[in-house]
Amino acid sequence: AETALSGLDRLLRLAAARGASTLYLSSGARPSIRVDGEVRALDGTAVLEPNEVESLLMTLMPERSAEALRTADASEW
Repeated sequence: AETALSGLDRLLRLAAARGASTLYLSSGARPSIRVDGEVRALDGTAVLEPNEVESLLMTLMPERSAEALRTADASEW
């Protein structure tokens, strides 16, 4: 979780340094940002694998919600 947090912190800092209002994370794509209404890939970042996106997002969730997501049956989604 610490690595994911530092990864998320890095992405948020990059986005903020470029004046972004929004950071978008999607598996199979590079992180993107919205600046002045325009969405573009965040320079200096790599394509995110599904497990990387999951790790980044899990750092934001309360532990009980993260645990519920980890143990949920995939068919429920």
